[in-house]
Amino acid sequence: MTALKLNAAYESKNITFKKAFAIVFLPFALAFILSCLFRTMNAVLMPTLLQLTKANPSELGLLNATYFLAYALFQIPLGTLLDNYGAKNVQSCLFVIGGLGLLLSGITNHIEVIAIGHALLGIGMSGGLMAAFKMIVQWFPSEKIPMLNGIMMTFGGAGILLSATPTDYLVTNLGWQALNIGFSLLAFIVTLIIFFIVPESKVATEKSSFSSQLKGISIIFKSNYFWTIALITAGVLPSFMAVHGLWIENWLQTVSNAKQSTIDDYLMLMGIAMTVSLLSTGFIARVAHFYQKPLENILAALVIVYIVIELMIISMHGRYEWIWWVLLSLVSQIFNLSYAALTQHFQKTHSGRANTALNVVVFTSVFLLQYLIGLIVTLSNQYLSLASSYKVSFMLPVVVQIICLGLSWVLRMKLAVKSSINNI
Repeated sequence: MTALKLNAAYESKNITFKKAFAIVFLPFALAFILSCLFRTMNAVLMPTLLQLTKANPSELGLLNATYFLAYALFQIPLGTLLDNYGAKNVQSCLFVIGGLGLLLSGITNHIEVIAIGHALLGIGMSGGLMAAFKMIVQWFPSEKIPMLNGIMMTFGGAGILLSATPTDYLVTNLGWQALNIGFSLLAFIVTLIIFFIVPESKVATEKSSFSSQLKGISIIFKSNYFWTIALITAGVLPSFMAVHGLWIENWLQTVSNAKQSTIDDYLMLMGIAMTVSLLSTGFIARVAHFYQKPLENILAALVIVYIVIELMIISMHGRYEWIWWVLLSLVSQIFNLSYAALTQHFQKTHSGRANTALNVVVFTSVFLLQYLIGLIVTLSNQYLSLASSYKVSFMLPVVVQIICLGLSWVLRMKLAVKSSINNI
């Protein structure tokens, strides 16, 4: 065996790093590309959704938020499933559900049925990143996790790029029905690839009773370290997903008076920025480890940077507005380092539950923010212009981020005091 055979998965399967990357990592990367594509494509499909459903901003926010609510609610059982049955089996089953959700959304124009399709898609894609992270834990050594997590998230950036101009072109030329049916077929194909190509691995899995599974979850949610990470992350990632996933197109049309071609350019630039940011996360993690800087300290500082950029977007419009949106995209994706921090903190057999616990917090927040932004726009528009209503609604994420940063700081101080007492 070469030096690259690094854990029990390699030893039991006699597979080198390169082969594992090809037949294990890349199939999950393909699944994550589709997961990101399906999560963010509604930013482009929103005009079509409006035309199909005749929904107002509040209804549209609730419709799209069903994806994130279903995604969030499935995270706790997802973590347990991943830790018990492994990434391959869980991801294969989930992508079937996601494909059925896309199929259902493609054969109707009724808002209620589309909402059910969105919910099924949310469940189906709920394992996109978490299953990929679990796969990395199962097949690769701990010191490689931040780098491989970063590479995996870069593939997600490709999905985000595909959700912009390419998706707009497809829905314009093929229509809503053909697009969703075609995407459902892609989901089914990826299911077959993962099921038949990826080898089985029992590494970092632990069959346990239901009571012990609940105990493992409660340990994570009771951890002060978990909440220092979760609060910082939940301040930024959900607000970016809510805005980029749905409201940015309305903002650019209403507040910035941008043409559709300009909006498509913005989304493409943001997708590129997000891809670059995701690619940088592995490098940032290695630099932080080299200089012994805790990832949570870096992320806390970036929350302040993110807030400043948001305030610039709300207050400044014009020729160079795209710069602020690109910067927002660059900073936002660095917060995906939170998953690597949790993976390294908790034992491997609990890694799925640790990451999905964070996802519960993140995607529940996305659901709330996406709906509340639409609700604020609808209510404030009774007294303000539509452009002013969007500006008011976009202050909500800023307030949330300030509160989360403050609470995280309090918890970090408690952890520091506890650590000092233990060292005496």
